[in-house]
Amino acid sequence: MRNKLNRKLFSSRLRSMNEDVKLSYTYSNQEEFNPNNKTLIFLHGLFGNKNNWRGISYNKEIRAKRNTLLVDLRNHGGSDHHESMTYSEMADDIKRLMDELKLSKVTLLGHSMGGKVAMTFSCKYKELLDGLFVVDAIPKSHIKSSDVFNNMIEIVNVASSYDLNKTPKKETLEYFNNKFGGVVANLLNTNLINNEEGKIEWRNNMNSVKNNIEKI
Repeated sequence: MRNKLNRKLFSSRLRSMNEDVKLSYTYSNQEEFNPNNKTLIFLHGLFGNKNNWRGISYNKEIRAKRNTLLVDLRNHGGSDHHESMTYSEMADDIKRLMDELKLSKVTLLGHSMGGKVAMTFSCKYKELLDGLFVVDAIPKSHIKSSDVFNNMIEIVNVASSYDLNKTPKKETLEYFNNKFGGVVANLLNTNLINNEEGKIEWRNNMNSVKNNIEKI
C-alpha cells in the first residue's frame, strides 16, 4: 500500500514518448488515508516541486475531508523529463496519474504554472473535476506581459547557462541571491542536488524549461 501512496523518482529519467512520462507524487496524509474521501491534488509553479504545498496540505480541516496528493510536474522534482512541456501535455500527465491511482474525480489546486495546468485540465477533462482552485495565474500568455516574461527569461537563461561544475554550492547560491534576490535564489536552491560525484546539478530539466519557456 505504501508504494501506491508514495512514488519518488530519485533519478529523473528522460522519456521520448509523452505517454511514458511518470510523475513523482506522495500523499501527505498517508497515515490517515481514507479511500472513501475525495482527493485534492496540489500543483506547484515553475521551478517548484511537490514540497511547496506540504505545509498547507497538512491543514487539519483539509485532511479531514480530502486525501491530499502532492505532485511533481514533468521536468520538475522527481518526475520524468521530456523535451516538451506544453500545458496540454502536463494536463494529460495528471490524467494518466489519475488512471494509475484509480481516481474517478479530483479537486485541483494549482499555483502559477500549476494553476494553468489545472485550468487546461478543466477544459480537457471537466467531467473528472469536482473542484478547481487557481492561485496567481490567469488564462493568458505571459509573453504579452513584457515585465513578467522578461524576468522569467532572464532567470531561465542565467540558470541554464551557469556552470555548476566550476562553483561550490554555497558560492552558486550567493551568486543567484545577488543576481535575483532571496526568493528566487531559494527557489532555485530547491532544484540543486548533489550527484554521485559529489558535484551539484539541476534536479529539474533546465534545458527543457528554457526551450519551452514561451509556451509556459
